[in-house]
Amino acid sequence: MKTDQSPGKTWRVSDLIDLEYFLGTTTEEKPGIDKDADAAGAEERRIYLAFSQSHAPPFSRRELLKFWLGEKRQKERPGINQGRTPGAMFQEALSLTRLVIIITALLSGMALAWSVLSYRGAEPINIFTCLWVFILPQVLMLILLCCMAVFRRLGLSYEGWGIYPLLATLLRRAAMGLKSAGENRLSGERRHRIHAVFGMIGQQKTLYGPIFYRPVFILFQIFGVCFNIGLMGASLLKIMITDLAFGWQTTLQAGAESVHGLVAWIALPWSWLPPLFPAHPSLSQIAGSRIILKDGMAHLATPDLVSWWPFLVMAIMVYGLIPRVLLLAYGIASQSRALGRLDFSQSACDRLIRRMQTPRLETGGRPLPRQTGTDERPAMPPEGPADPATEQETLVITGIPEELHDRFVETDIRDRMRLILGPVLLHRFLYRGDAAADIRVLEALLAELSAGKTALSDIRIMFVQEAWLPPIRETLSWIKAMRRAAGPRTGMIIGLVGKPVRENPLTSPADADRLIWQQAVSGLGDPYIRVETLGG
Repeated sequence: MKTDQSPGKTWRVSDLIDLEYFLGTTTEEKPGIDKDADAAGAEERRIYLAFSQSHAPPFSRRELLKFWLGEKRQKERPGINQGRTPGAMFQEALSLTRLVIIITALLSGMALAWSVLSYRGAEPINIFTCLWVFILPQVLMLILLCCMAVFRRLGLSYEGWGIYPLLATLLRRAAMGLKSAGENRLSGERRHRIHAVFGMIGQQKTLYGPIFYRPVFILFQIFGVCFNIGLMGASLLKIMITDLAFGWQTTLQAGAESVHGLVAWIALPWSWLPPLFPAHPSLSQIAGSRIILKDGMAHLATPDLVSWWPFLVMAIMVYGLIPRVLLLAYGIASQSRALGRLDFSQSACDRLIRRMQTPRLETGGRPLPRQTGTDERPAMPPEGPADPATEQETLVITGIPEELHDRFVETDIRDRMRLILGPVLLHRFLYRGDAAADIRVLEALLAELSAGKTALSDIRIMFVQEAWLPPIRETLSWIKAMRRAAGPRTGMIIGLVGKPVRENPLTSPADADRLIWQQAVSGLGDPYIRVETLGG
C-alpha cells in the first residue's frame, strides 16, 4: 500500500479528529459469530470496493483512508448532533475563535494607537514612548520565541512546556465548552467518544507530533498580524486627519548625536530602501525636536516635529507586522508539510485497511421452487479473492523466541501473517530476551532492509509471545528497548500464541491471557504497537 502524498487529498486537523473518532467507533471483528462485527466488516469491504472502482492500483493509503472517512461521515451525518461530527465541531469552534481573535486584535491595535497618539497641543508626543509601547513588547516576545525554538532544537526544553501547548489545552477546553449543550443530546457512549477524541489533542505526540499545537501557533500569529494592521492603520489615520507633533526627551545626559546613532541603528533594516522619504530624522531634525519642559514648544520647528512619523510607521511595519506575517506563513507551510508527511501507518489504520482488503464470504440464498420438496438454501457464490495488484507485499521481521524457534514452520507463519497483514515478505530471527543482543540483531536486519530503499514506516516487526506467560515488567522493558531500536514509527505487532502442543505450536491463546496482554501493551501508550492473535 503506497503512503505517498496526494495533492488532491489534503488532510486537515478536523479530518484527523474524525478519523480517530471513527476508528474508535468501528467495530472490530471478533472470534465467533458477531452480527455487529460482520455488518461493520461488510460495510468496510463495500467502501473498499467502491474506492477500487474509481482509483487505479496500487492504491494510496492516504486516499483510501480519506475516501473511507468521507463515506463514514456521510453515513453518520443524520446521527451525530444534527450532522456535526467531532471534527466539524472542532473546526466550527476554531473558526469562531479565529473570527474573535481577528476582531479583537484589530480593535486592540487601533485603540492602543489612538490612545498613545493623543495630542492636545501642550507638548509633542514622545517618540520613545511610542517605541516602548508599540515595538518593544513585540520584539521581546519574538526574542523569547526564538530562544524557545533554539532550546527545543538543543533538547533543553520539556515537551509539554511552552505557551503553545498551554494554549492548545485552553483551545481544546473552549471547543468542548462551546459544544457542551449539543453534546447533551448524544448518547452516553458517543459523548464519551467525543471527550476521548478531544482529549487526544496535545497527547498524541508520537502519532501526530506538533500538528495539534500548530493551529494555536497560527492563531497567535493571526492575532499579531491583525494587531499590527490595526496599529498601523490607526496611526496613519491619526496622522492624516490630525496635526501630530513628535519629539523626544530624556533625563539622561544624552545629546542629539547619541539619539541619532540609536535611531540609525533601529532604522538599519529599511535604510537601503529607495529614498521616498528619509529612513529616519537627520541629526539637525533630532536636535530641533528635543523636548525641554521648562522651554515649552516655542523653540521647536514644525518640520522637525513632523519628521518622526515615517520612522515610527516603518518601525511598526518592520518590527511588528512583517515578522508576524513571516511567522504566519511559516506556521501554515509547516502545518501543510506535517500533514503531507503523515503515512497513516499506525496500528489502527493497519487493521482497518486489512479488514477492507479481506474478501468476505456471504452466505444466504433464496428458496428453491416448491416442487423440489426441500427447504435447503444454496449458498451465494463467495466474493472472489483480492486482486493481487491492489495489495503489495509487506516486509515483516518476525522475532521468534528461542524455545519455539525450531518448532515453527515457515509456511505456517507466512499463512497466518497473511491473515493479519496480507501478502508478506518474511524475515525471521531468533531472540533470546537479552535486550542488548536482540537489538544488535534487529538493527542489522533493519539496516539491510533500509539499504534496499525500504522506508521504516513500510516495515512491520512481529514478536511472537506465548500468551500464557504474563507481560511482567521485564518483558515490557524489553519491548520498549526493541521499540527504541526500531524507531518511533515502525509498526510492531505482538503475536500471541497459546501453549504449544506436539502437533501444533501455533495454538490459540486463552481469552483472559489475550486481554491481559492487550491491556499491558495499551498501557505503553504507543499507537504503533498492537496485539494480534497469531495462534489458533
